[in-house]
Amino acid sequence: MPGSGASLQRAVDHLLHPEHGALERVREALEAAGEQVNDLDDDAYALADRFGFASEFVSSAQSELVDSEAELRRVGAAVHPRVLSRS
Repeated sequence: MPGSGASLQRAVDHLLHPEHGALERVREALEAAGEQVNDLDDDAYALADRFGFASEFVSSAQSELVDSEAELRRVGAAVHPRVLSRS
């Protein structure tokens, strides 16, 4: 079965890696966009703030999920007995 604990771990690592994960890249892009809006137009602070708030939401999601590694291992290990029982 393609859905294994290892593939789950890889997928989550692609999302949550602290330097190269997709969520970190999105957070950085939102933050940079907000800074550029400020640089281009000082009066567009509300728009810049919206990008900043979005960046903070992504950061909050990262914080919420960063310690999920042990639970993911448990979930991944639980997949194998079910797969074997279907054979």
